[in-house]
Amino acid sequence: MPEFALGAGFEASTLLNLIASLVAAIAIVWAAWVGLGQFESWAGGGSFLDASLYLARGLVLLLLLLFFIR
Repeated sequence: MPEFALGAGFEASTLLNLIASLVAAIAIVWAAWVGLGQFESWAGGGSFLDASLYLARGLVLLLLLLFFIR
């Protein structure tokens, strides 16, 4: 039976890329969720300014997050 070696088969860069990819995927889903929720709020009678500000906030946070995990 082979012994377990710490980090067998994985390099640090591979694990960091995996973590960054998962965080990016979650951030994209979150930004889409915020955008869709604000669009539905606007379609239901909310103000256009509120919808556009929330959507802009979600997109800016997504871009910052993706920039820093790059």
